[in-house]
Amino acid sequence: MGARGRKSSKELSTISAGGLEVHRRPEPPEHMGEDAVKVWRAVVNSLPADWFTPGTRPLLEALCGLTISQRLTLRAVQKVERDGEDFDGASWVNLLRQLGEISGRIATLATRLRLTPQSRYGARGADTAARSVGEGPKPWEHFED
Repeated sequence: MGARGRKSSKELSTISAGGLEVHRRPEPPEHMGEDAVKVWRAVVNSLPADWFTPGTRPLLEALCGLTISQRLTLRAVQKVERDGEDFDGASWVNLLRQLGEISGRIATLATRLRLTPQSRYGARGADTAARSVGEGPKPWEHFED
């Protein structure tokens, strides 16, 4: 059991016997595609270096893969919207269903990895964060008809 009370400035300025601990950001798995690696690096670089443990890296890998799948599915949806003449209702519904499933899985993984504001704030913290944001236009006011 350690000493009680505040630590002195000398105690705070000394390095422990184990030395200085350096956390390196995890590298993406070698088998990941180029686009998934970009997602991996964007997520990893947006958080502290020690955020992802070896136990959470498979979840991060799944998140990156699903993000690429979501982008590809969204492009397919946009293509169907653009090329209205080749519109197939069954394919359209199938693409939208896939997009919804992938998005749900991404949301679940992001929450489990504590990447979403919901997973990082309690009720009071969220209220404080929301109040600290400056007043501005509502998101729906950015669009013009």
